[in-house]
Amino acid sequence: SEADINNMLRSYEDGRYEDAERLARSITKRFPTHQAGWKILGVVLGQTGRMLEALVAQKKAVALAQEDAESQTNLGLMLQKLNRLEEAEASYRQAIICKPDYIDAHYNLAITLQGLGKLEESEVSYTRTIKLKPDFAEAHNNLGSAQYELGRLEEGEVSYRKAIELKPDYALARYNLGNTLSELGRLEEAQRNYREAVALKPDYVEAHYNLGNCLKQLGQLKGSEASYRRAILLRPDFPEALSNLGNTLQELGRLVEAEISHRKALELTPEFSEGYNNLGSTLKELGRLEE
Repeated sequence: SEADINNMLRSYEDGRYEDAERLARSITKRFPTHQAGWKILGVVLGQTGRMLEALVAQKKAVALAQEDAESQTNLGLMLQKLNRLEEAEASYRQAIICKPDYIDAHYNLAITLQGLGKLEESEVSYTRTIKLKPDFAEAHNNLGSAQYELGRLEEGEVSYRKAIELKPDYALARYNLGNTLSELGRLEEAQRNYREAVALKPDYVEAHYNLGNCLKQLGQLKGSEASYRRAILLRPDFPEALSNLGNTLQELGRLVEAEISHRKALELTPEFSEGYNNLGSTLKELGRLEE
């Protein structure tokens, strides 16, 4: 009945997943050819981490209503989470055939294509998403990432700036813009954006690390040291940060501390060839030439 369906939907929308699952299972048992029960069951199972069970339910929902763009997209999301990207791509494309203006399908297709390395196709899908929803900050940011991967840094910069204009507290876009500006050699601008990213998200490990790299290139070694130490505090098993901290300490003339940092990096990653090279440089300065 309509009351059964509405009760199940309300339970899901209110976050009462156990109730929603119980009602969905009841509906699928009593009315196995009614799509709504399978659709909600699949979404609830996905929300609660039971991915393979969710996939079975989502496939059943799609089989019962292949023209339902939302179900096709839900199936695509599940396949995407399971890293079955080619299948996810097919589901999103089918959703778009069913509903050409379905923003979620275009956006998630773009993400999937980017994950598959189909960057030009991904760029087209992000552009279509933005055409349907011009104020979609995440789509502008991801378009910038595709353009960055394609080596079109100036276009990526424009996309990231648009994302930030739409969402000023968007730490990821600030970080991505910092990376682009760093690649373009505009280090002062890059370090300002990294600082904005860590101000917005103090536990942003990668932003602290890249701020350290940027400050080191600018010759601001004390600031670089502080940024590397912050990254390591947040992620102690970060060999690149430990090794680059070692390089900074070496430039500061603190060779014993530099050696300790390089050795910690190599303890974490014994196959880290750059780490051995950096340790060798420090040992050479210490006069321990055999080592």
